[in-house]
Amino acid sequence: MSALLLVSAALGACTNSSITQVKESALPQSNFTFGEVLDGAKGCKSTDWDHSKADYGQTLVEFTCLTATSDDVVQAAKQHSLQELDKVAQEKEQQYAKMLEAVQQQVANAKSMLERSEQARKSKLESAAQALKDYEAQAAQVASSPINNPTWKRMAEQELARMKSNYAELQSKLESERSVEQAQDQEAIASAQKRLEEMAQWKDRYLAAAKATKEKVAGDLDAHFSGSHKFLLKVTFLAHEDKGVNVNSSEWFLNEKKVASNAFIPAFLRHPQDMDTALQDMFKEKIQFNALERYAKEFPIECAYEWGGRVSGCTLKQ
Repeated sequence: MSALLLVSAALGACTNSSITQVKESALPQSNFTFGEVLDGAKGCKSTDWDHSKADYGQTLVEFTCLTATSDDVVQAAKQHSLQELDKVAQEKEQQYAKMLEAVQQQVANAKSMLERSEQARKSKLESAAQALKDYEAQAAQVASSPINNPTWKRMAEQELARMKSNYAELQSKLESERSVEQAQDQEAIASAQKRLEEMAQWKDRYLAAAKATKEKVAGDLDAHFSGSHKFLLKVTFLAHEDKGVNVNSSEWFLNEKKVASNAFIPAFLRHPQDMDTALQDMFKEKIQFNALERYAKEFPIECAYEWGGRVSGCTLKQ
């Protein structure tokens, strides 16, 4: 026998023994071996075992399961995603109207604040004027009283003079506050009005973007669900003649793209009778198309909000 044939035979023996070693190893926390669970596993259209060399004298043994996919699951997921897309697109269109209404309310609130401030100053001055008028009448009665009480009359005159002085100070103070507060209120009105004008300018672009984004995501969604779907479970083991077998990884692939992985044994392997259902549930989860997330990512406009939920403006995403 040639040297090449001897090497090939040796590799074949190593390969067969490594795969056999994995198949005959007990599945942790189970009454089954890996071979009993994985060979002919329910829910797999086909299975395969392979091997390759690994470090430290180990052999990497790979089990693959091509799962049986369901058109009903695909169509149900597609309908759910279409409903999500319709909902998020409608909400996005309505969001513009809500933002515009919020800015309009900011303008109204700023104008209302100006009116309330003016009314508050007017009420204070009117109240002080009425108090002064009432006391002037009382002071006049004291002055014209037939009772000649100089102290009483002097006290009335002093109180009247004090009230007149306070009223004059109040007038001056309110007028000073009026200038400052009116300037602040007018500035707030101008700022809110500017926001409103800017938001109004975004209307056509915003609504057009909402429509275009829906069409773009709908195309991506249709492409995602079209055609056949290949869903693959891959479990790898590290086998060593002396150290035994360890699970290296579990990975899921949808249409050749890795969609999940971990370093543990899938829990459903410990319950082979439930494997078919578990595989279908996993496929149902991974075939989903997140229309909400995709729409948010594709929508080209972002609007900033200030404290209190106020819209500060919109810009195109960078």
